[in-house]
Amino acid sequence: MTDRPDFIEGIYNYCDYICEKCVNSNKCYLYWSEKHPKEAEEDFNKASEEMDKMMEDIHIPEDWEISQEEKDEEKRQEKICEKRMKPVKIITSMAFKMVDKIDEKHWKSENIDLKDALDNITSNMALVSAKFYRAIHGLPESANDKPSSGFFYGYDAENTLFALKGFLWNFKSGCTELPVHLPEHGETCKKLVPMIQNLLSQIDEKYLPMVMELKKYDDV
Repeated sequence: MTDRPDFIEGIYNYCDYICEKCVNSNKCYLYWSEKHPKEAEEDFNKASEEMDKMMEDIHIPEDWEISQEEKDEEKRQEKICEKRMKPVKIITSMAFKMVDKIDEKHWKSENIDLKDALDNITSNMALVSAKFYRAIHGLPESANDKPSSGFFYGYDAENTLFALKGFLWNFKSGCTELPVHLPEHGETCKKLVPMIQNLLSQIDEKYLPMVMELKKYDDV
């Protein structure tokens, strides 16, 4: 977006998309853009023009390319990230399969508690995977390793992990409540709840301490 001092830059990166409960919606560019699509499109076009002008002054050597060492490091980071993502993929896959089996009549039910449970599961399971990837991608294997240039998100990783904890708590809450209304999904939810809790524990015990240690290397 263009320079807009009336908005908090990037605040929407850490939200749970419950705008009606957010005290900062008047400072959120995403919220404003959805309410003013025409003005947002004009703002986007203006920002694109400004970016094009900036790019005109940037000279990229014709022989520029990523070194083999950088390529190898990128592959190493992706392998680490893929390994860390495995439990999240299992959890979200189980939840998606369960949700697909839920009859349409339950989605239209007048039972507010049931609707809240389904909303907590479906809204947050879709966010968990993306947020977790964003938070852990590029983190070194241990807090003793310095971050590799170009891979560490720094302070953004810390904020994303805190937001992720909120999504996981909502996800867990939905899985705890759902069997009360739909007992046939009790076994799946019984497996999901401790898996989600384990992921929450990993964030507190492993990833947040790692990020706090690595912040000393951040340029922010």
